[in-house]
Amino acid sequence: MLPEDVVVHVSALVELLVGTENGSWVHGRLRGCRPHAPAQVDAEVLACLERLAATAGLPATVADDAVARLATIPLVRHPLVELIPAAWAGRSVSGADDAFYVALADRLGAPLVTTDARLAPATRNVEVVGRGTNP
Repeated sequence: MLPEDVVVHVSALVELLVGTENGSWVHGRLRGCRPHAPAQVDAEVLACLERLAATAGLPATVADDAVARLATIPLVRHPLVELIPAAWAGRSVSGADDAFYVALADRLGAPLVTTDARLAPATRNVEVVGRGTNP
């Protein structure tokens, strides 16, 4: 049996890498799955970690560890160019950046795992965990 394909939103990935309670749920949800994300995910994770370190008191050692772990996650990164038309069409529902995640989930027929409750109406197969905020 093939592993389930799952699209991982940047919010869920940051929670996983930082080791929050929501991150524990994300870890359990991804166990045995094949995680996917649009190629911009790495830049978005770094931007979130930088913001958390600067404004939310995330210790530099935790941020550094999260960056190192990001490189080891077996994440299938999809080129943005193949998702541009669908992301552009869906931008009014989720915003341009998040529309890439929605477009990928729709393309793969896979659930979108996120901690950002604003994405719930963007696609029919979204799994929102936690407090519903975006890191």
